Amino acid sequence: MLKLIGGLIIIIASTITGFYISHLLYEKVRQLRELQYALQILESEIIYSAEPLYVALSNLSLKVNEPLKALFIDLANSIKDFEKDTLHDIFINSFDRHKDRFLLEKEEIEVLVSFFSSLGTSDLEGQKKNFNLTMKKLDMLEKKADDKRQRNDKLVKYLGFASGILIVVILV
Repeated sequence: MLKLIGGLIIIIASTITGFYISHLLYEKVRQLRELQYALQILESEIIYSAEPLYVALSNLSLKVNEPLKALFIDLANSIKDFEKDTLHDIFINSFDRHKDRFLLEKEEIEVLVSFFSSLGTSDLEGQKKNFNLTMKKLDMLEKKADDKRQRNDKLVKYLGFASGILIVVILV
């Protein structure tokens, strides 16, 4: 009886782990989509409303969900209070404080760093091109992440369950 209960606990725990990993795949795609949405709002705030960057980021933080909300609030406060740091340094410092809450990989982070490094360094047309290029890159990365999610979703769920069964069989 005790072996049966222990075996069920192992199977349930490994199945939950598989579903959790599947959830992380969904969450990454959601974060990339929300990041694209946030950059569209930021573009309209900066280019069409001509708001200062810290005001645009503060306004943006009211329209997005966590973890982007916390990042943009931190960025807005850091920009407002900065003295000698470049926007590149401010973004890296702010992102480092919040990176544990994101599921972004190195390539996606590099796109954001590149975007914030060039933000505000050119004229209006250059800014539009920067936004468009970043949006295209993020769209490509989001499609890539969604393809990965579609390919691996059922796999990680089944693998979680199957690994639980395997552990129980080995232990019995």
